[in-house]
Amino acid sequence: MKSLTVVYAILMILFLSSLPALAASSAVLQVSATIRPCVVFKAVQHLYSYRVTAADLQRGYVDLDGSITLEIKTNIRRDISVKFSSESGERILFRDNAGGSFFETEYRLFPDHRSPAEAISRRIDSRIMLTANSKEGEYPLSVFMSPEI
Repeated sequence: MKSLTVVYAILMILFLSSLPALAASSAVLQVSATIRPCVVFKAVQHLYSYRVTAADLQRGYVDLDGSITLEIKTNIRRDISVKFSSESGERILFRDNAGGSFFETEYRLFPDHRSPAEAISRRIDSRIMLTANSKEGEYPLSVFMSPEI
């Protein structure tokens, strides 16, 4: 048991004597990281049907204000394109609820150098273009939306 205590004491002396040498040494550390593009896309269609009236037939279209909400969180520092299409084949135009021109298939969102944790949210208006064969009544509305990066 006495020899074990001596060995332990010698090891402690060696360890403690090496501490000043460790403190005086320096090290160089190189770190590299790759940040992969990340997009979290959420699209909410608020209306699933629309009604065509005699006034709509006369005008040639049905306006659906704020019918879609887009929300995107991203670490990408450039604009993101969102593609729109309709399942039922009718011609639908879209525009930002804040105003501007109608577009048919593509909407561009600009991240404005926000934090990746901060969402970009836009309300979108829809305009269904009626044809000469259109009739009064209620019709289903199904819109597909997908971001393109």
